[in-house]
Amino acid sequence: MTLDKTRSTIITICGSASAVGKSTLVTRLGELIPDSVTFFFDAYQETTVYPPNLYQDLADGREVDVQLIESPIFFRDLHALAHGAEVTDAWNRKLQPAKYIILEEPFGKNRLGMADLTDFVGCIELPLDTALARRLLRNLRHDFTHLPLEERVQYVEDFLEEYLRGGRISYLKMFEAVSPDCDILLDGLQSADEMAKQVIDKLIALNLLEPAASQQAQL
Repeated sequence: MTLDKTRSTIITICGSASAVGKSTLVTRLGELIPDSVTFFFDAYQETTVYPPNLYQDLADGREVDVQLIESPIFFRDLHALAHGAEVTDAWNRKLQPAKYIILEEPFGKNRLGMADLTDFVGCIELPLDTALARRLLRNLRHDFTHLPLEERVQYVEDFLEEYLRGGRISYLKMFEAVSPDCDILLDGLQSADEMAKQVIDKLIALNLLEPAASQQAQL
């Protein structure tokens, strides 16, 4: 594989659903791989534009082009960081340019402009029932602890209604779209350390991780 030496090497992590462990794995890889910086799609959710009637279209059996899911600020910041600029992301983290960008991007390299920026894709596969259980527990225990219990329960109810209305189908369709183009398929039932080791080993095999960095990154 020939790398673009004018920008950072971008290592992308995607997955079969919400709560499969994408952010956890990205964070762990950022800790293990020297000269790396983490970048998260989740930080840009408020400025991401989805096609209208997305879930209903999926529930009705219509195809939805993921290239219609637009995140212009996400793409602007990622492009700038990859080409050597300091960036303040949507979580107000000041990010310094690095040799490797560990990227959380649910759609792999399928969205418009991402194929040219993406050097490697690791895709996490997890049964939907397990992912759903993880998501609900996370929402109740961690994400909204500042809210009254009634509001947290209401959020969970809204999410479940959305999941049944088309969210589940969207996860299945997304996995069908991203998994064939990934460089490694990861079992989400494994620990973050186990998945990180597999990603690092694959990066070494593909000559995407420099020898010195490879030795430092070994678990």
